[in-house]
Amino acid sequence: MSLFELSIKRPIFIAMVLLALVVFGVVAFPRIGLEMFPGIEPPVATVLTIYPGAGPETVEKEVSQKIEDALSELSGIDQLKSVSVENVSQVVIVFDLGMDADKAIQNVRDKISRVAATLPADVEAPTVEKFNPGS
Repeated sequence: MSLFELSIKRPIFIAMVLLALVVFGVVAFPRIGLEMFPGIEPPVATVLTIYPGAGPETVEKEVSQKIEDALSELSGIDQLKSVSVENVSQVVIVFDLGMDADKAIQNVRDKISRVAATLPADVEAPTVEKFNPGS
């Protein structure tokens, strides 16, 4: 007996099956775990370097470019951006979403520790921080 024959011969049975499905759906709907803003931690790192008394061009040439070159060798980078203003260089590294954030930050710290020796003597030690969207 096919579904069509069953629907014609026993309409009340089919109506009760459909009603049961609707009731189960209505009962289950509030229990579905949906979040408007799920807790996704993006693997983003920022490297902030202060070069007192230097102009934007000098900061770009002697600090930002060297840091970018060193960090570009890391794997899993989605974006690499830098901002050079008077006395300050900020490099932002956005990793692929599948990467472990703590491991990515540690890799950045390792690269920065190696490149810090090539920076000018007046430059303060670069600080590497994990980007926190909540702050």
